[in-house]
Amino acid sequence: MSEQELERSICAVICQSNGIKTREIAARLGLDHKKVNQILYSSPLMKELCWQDRQFCWHGLVHQERPHIGLQEFAAWYGTAGDFSRQSEDEWLTQLKDGCTAIGAGAFKNCANLEQISIPGNCTIGAGAFKDCGTVFIFAPKGSAAESYCRTSTNCVFIAYDHS
Repeated sequence: MSEQELERSICAVICQSNGIKTREIAARLGLDHKKVNQILYSSPLMKELCWQDRQFCWHGLVHQERPHIGLQEFAAWYGTAGDFSRQSEDEWLTQLKDGCTAIGAGAFKNCANLEQISIPGNCTIGAGAFKDCGTVFIFAPKGSAAESYCRTSTNCVFIAYDHS
């Protein structure tokens, strides 16, 4: 299993649990707990999507109890874990969809399963945000930063939607 596949597998186990310790993650995946620890503490993906409580249990910021169309590979919360935990899943999804104002450089890099994404008109996109993803269909309002990004990207296809 590649490093990226290990990260995704570990993240999936965490997000499917309501607090889980490293040894249990390792047992579920048939891995050495030292390898799991190494990934948990060094991976940018883990730092972005997971947090550890005082009892050393890991929690995911995205719970995978239902599919989130368009968010399969990456979803981020830019705030404190406490603020996040006080929101319902529907509140969080609404805020994510309505409030995304920036997609960072390389944010979706190498996300091979990413096929489409809807981006608000006020959202900026960093360099190489969708690099090495395969073809990505980007739905956004005409005249948005997403349209400009797609003009210079070799793997992104812009599809305008009416944002009214």
